[in-house]
Amino acid sequence: MNHEFIGKTINGEPRGVPANIFNQDKFEGKIYTASGWPLYCYVSPEQITLTDPDNSFDDLGRHPCGFRADVINKFLIFAIYTKGFKGDRQLKHPDLFAAELLKSSFNYFKRQNTQIDSVLCHWEAETDTYQQFINALDLDQNPEPGIDQQLQAAKQTWTAKQLALFGFTKLSPEGFYWDNGLKDPMARCIFTKP
Repeated sequence: MNHEFIGKTINGEPRGVPANIFNQDKFEGKIYTASGWPLYCYVSPEQITLTDPDNSFDDLGRHPCGFRADVINKFLIFAIYTKGFKGDRQLKHPDLFAAELLKSSFNYFKRQNTQIDSVLCHWEAETDTYQQFINALDLDQNPEPGIDQQLQAAKQTWTAKQLALFGFTKLSPEGFYWDNGLKDPMARCIFTKP
């Protein structure tokens, strides 16, 4: 049986999630990735979820690997966790590829006539995107960046570059929030089309 996967080929072996989950109006159930990893999957015109079957946080409250995209009132809200933890080690999931999942989700929602006017991003301190944002701010050179520098730094992240492929390039001060507090640093952005 020939299966197509949304992912990549690594060392001649396919990696990814089954493409057919995005070819249906609605799907719910357990799927197996190209490498044989089980995932719970839910796909509907308003939501796409791929999670570890036990969907649990580890003892330190860190996210499990997974992907979620929800469309609520024309807002796309998504979370991508392609890395998880096993003890003290952070591991990359062998079959979750963020760019491919985001692209497949946008294409699926478009086929379902699900309108998306804005994309809400929430970057927590442990995520790669938050670290890209902080690096782009260059806090060593500019410890108190203004809103213009914050917006420019946010636009330099992987997430912003991916969203630009779908026309979501506008980020205004009203759609941006950054908390660099010591407890739970995070940034929240709302990208729209110009």
